[in-house]
Amino acid sequence: MRTFRGFIRKVRYIPYFVAVLAVILLGVLSILKYASIHKQKAVTPVSDNIATPSAPYFVPGKTVVVRSIQVGPDGGTLTVNNTGTPADGVVVTVHKGTLSQEVTLSLGYNDGKIENLQAGKASGTTLVLSTNPKVDFSVAMDGSAVQITVPYDSSTKPLAISPYAIDENNKLQPLQLEAIDKATSRARFATFRSVMFTWIYVY
Repeated sequence: MRTFRGFIRKVRYIPYFVAVLAVILLGVLSILKYASIHKQKAVTPVSDNIATPSAPYFVPGKTVVVRSIQVGPDGGTLTVNNTGTPADGVVVTVHKGTLSQEVTLSLGYNDGKIENLQAGKASGTTLVLSTNPKVDFSVAMDGSAVQITVPYDSSTKPLAISPYAIDENNKLQPLQLEAIDKATSRARFATFRSVMFTWIYVY
């Protein structure tokens, strides 16, 4: 009889044990679910879901040399006129002391084009300045680099002109702008090395 009463006492506590176990189990399941969700978020970076526009790039075409001159330490000027090419009107000035040796200085154009331009308008002109043998230009005695003066289209009244060098990966890199003469619609750039370059009109 005494054993039976003890059994009854134990049995009446079973619902409490079951309730406690149920609460603990629900808590464990909630923790596991929370951890799973945050693990998935960590595996998938937010940046992968955001579309980032790529930068402008140059699709190269054929390069045509228009004019060449011999120039050395004393400097010189290469002028292109009346060739019927995009290089017409361009003047390249090599200051005294810029070169340490005699080279063939050439100016030409490339008929490639800029793609994926997000702002502004491409000039449509890409010029190529080169030397043979290939050399870098030193800073001249008056502090000048090689200057390239180009005519630009002022009919659309651009607010500014941004020149760019085109690197070996066909990416656009800023080129030094020295001056803009709105009266004659000419811009002057500067470089310390052979360069393929273009410019963009900013509105």
